[in-house]
Amino acid sequence: MLADGRCIDGLQEELAGSKLYLNVTRDDWSIEPWYISTNQIGIRSRFLECDRMRKVREDDYILFEVCHSFI
Repeated sequence: MLADGRCIDGLQEELAGSKLYLNVTRDDWSIEPWYISTNQIGIRSRFLECDRMRKVREDDYILFEVCHSFI
């Protein structure tokens, strides 16, 4: 990581060139594609040898975005 907080591992550039997205179900039940390159979702820590990656199929999970107002 650089002094200004930017990372130098190439992940930002790799994400910017990708078309990866998640379908997010919003609190009004509409579905919106959430592009990873613009929302910057990424794992920054290194995986251990015992960690396993799992490829997620389209129907495996539903990701919800719920907005709450706190008073």
